[in-house]
Amino acid sequence: MMSMTRWLLAFALLALVVPGLARAQEGKKLIDRLPEGEPKTDKQFLIKAINDNTAEIRTAETVAKRTENVEVRNFANKLIEDHKSLRTDLMAQAKAQKLAIVEGLDKEQREKLKTLTDLRGAEQDKEFLKQQVECHEKALQMYERWAKTTSDNDLRDAARRAAKSVRHHLDHARKLQAGLKG
Repeated sequence: MMSMTRWLLAFALLALVVPGLARAQEGKKLIDRLPEGEPKTDKQFLIKAINDNTAEIRTAETVAKRTENVEVRNFANKLIEDHKSLRTDLMAQAKAQKLAIVEGLDKEQREKLKTLTDLRGAEQDKEFLKQQVECHEKALQMYERWAKTTSDNDLRDAARRAAKSVRHHLDHARKLQAGLKG
């Protein structure tokens, strides 16, 4: 027979664990319900933006370790640094909104990463830069739109900061991409 102390301890642990699981599940459900296109709410925006930053970091880490092109490696390392900073900023916004985020790569992001890992040398570099231009074009549109439409001042500022960084990455990726073609 359990003593009263053990019952209280078990109950206290459940009281701590269950709400955290519920929030994590809530975050997972939000990821599952994200629209194919642009997010519709601040929470969906945060989930998508954090998820996209996580994918950028993973992709850049993979390429930075494997490329032989110094300019591509430097760009990948800059992406890692900047997207980690952006993700930290966005996670702070999510925390302020009491939003649990389940980080990971969606199916499309996993496929893009697999494509990169299957390639080597210049072919990998070209594919990486192609992906970076495409992803950063989409991200820039999302951040700029969100900076104009959200009513949350802190989130608006975060979206503006992200848009500035993403615009710089897009320009850099395009220049590197043009250099590899020539």
